[in-house]
Order: sequence, then structure tokens, then C-alpha cells
Amino acid sequence: MKKNIFLIIFFVLLTNSFLIAQNFIAWDSDESTVNFYKIQQNFNEYWGPKNIGHHTPKNEMGGWKAFKRWEWFWEQRVTPSGEFPPAGHLLQEAKKWKARKDNGEKKQGVNDWTNLGPFNSDGGYAGLGRINWVEEDPGYNGTTNKTIWIGSPGGGLWISEDDGASWESRLDGFGSLGVSSIVIHPTNSDIMYIATGDGDVADTYSVGILKSTNGGDTWNTTGLNWTTANNRTIRKIVMDPNNTSILYAATSN
Repeated sequence: MKKNIFLIIFFVLLTNSFLIAQNFIAWDSDESTVNFYKIQQNFNEYWGPKNIGHHTPKNEMGGWKAFKRWEWFWEQRVTPSGEFPPAGHLLQEAKKWKARKDNGEKKQGVNDWTNLGPFNSDGGYAGLGRINWVEEDPGYNGTTNKTIWIGSPGGGLWISEDDGASWESRLDGFGSLGVSSIVIHPTNSDIMYIATGDGDVADTYSVGILKSTNGGDTWNTTGLNWTTANNRTIRKIVMDPNNTSILYAATSN
């Protein structure tokens, strides 16, 4: 017998950290796929009569804002018919690109990108982006230009070697472009660790902890090695100050 079931949207699609008390999403159990526009329609039918606005008390919104964030994120990424990309899609495409590169295929196009903006924001969710982590090189001696690293939720790892005047990406080619934590060896800045994924609100999932032994030029996997299909995140990594071979990681699993 066909039955309608009510499921928490991120329990199925995205994460277990949002919308825990919501039950407005429903679909038939025989459906083989979940469609973005069907979810969006059900949400609008449920919330439409409630006339949600800035005047609505927070205790009456029941996850409305969290859903709108999810909606904004996924509406740009689903197919025209509303199908979600398979888990690990970006990582698989990155591996294909690397394989073609290793086989001698030239990268199409040239690196002559120009920033078209926006350059200003009034704040709020329509801001210019989020930064998860800022880390200064512990080897800074106060006389040379300061090296600064930042990790972004969906834009990878960036470095400035001139006190923040200019920035360069150091994590191109990886499927999970989120970075939530950065650790640099206190006496050897060539040794670095990064926690991949967005540990804040899971806009990107983690492929584990990556390690560099050449100051962030290249990165390799470590023993904490996941795929984005695991739907896991890392919030922070810490190096033991008394033994740099010991790392601690706070993760969703």
C-alpha cells in the first residue's frame, strides 16, 4: 500500500544539523528521486498562509530561515528539471581533470580572469562571502612581510605573503573546496594541515584532513580520509604543543 511519509529534508539530502523539527516535506515512498522543485513547492504551500516576514517572532519561524539558505544554495546547482547532482560529483570531475592533465592534455583557456564584482554589500545573507578560518604563519619575525592563510566554506584555501595586500589560491583541483581549520607546525612552516569541508553549516562536505610538506604548494591525504559521499564535516583541528606528531580533530562523526 502506498503511504505518504514525512521526512526531515536534510536527513535525506544534506545534513543532520538543520531543520530537525520540520515535517512539511512529503513525497511518496515509491519515488526513486527527490526533486528540488517539488520540495520547494511543498515548502511554499506550507509556509505561504503564515505570511512570514521580519515581524515574525523567531519561535514561530520553525526553521524557515534555514530552509531559505538551503534553497539558495541548491537552486544554483540542480539540473533544469530539479534533479540533485550525485554525491561526490565535484571530486570525481576533479579526478577526471587530473587524469587528463597527467596524460598530457592541455588545460583549456588562460588564467586571465577579471573580477566583475559585487564589491560592496549592505550585509546580511547577501554578503560577499564567509571565511571559516584565519591563520598567521608562526614563523613571522616582525621584520618581513607577514604570511596569512584563510580557509573559506566553499572557495578553498588562500594565502597572502604581503600582509594581506594580495591573495592566491592554494587548493585548486580538489573536489571539496571548503576549509574550516588550518594548523601550521610551530617551527617548520612547510608542514601544514587543513580540515576540509564547511564545518560551520555544511555547505561543502569533507574529504578529511590534508597535509602539506612544502608550505601549501601541494597536498596529500592523511589517515583521516573520507569522500564527500560520507556527508561529514570537521570543525577544528589542533596540534599538541608538546608533541607536534599528535593532532586532535573535532568532527561530525
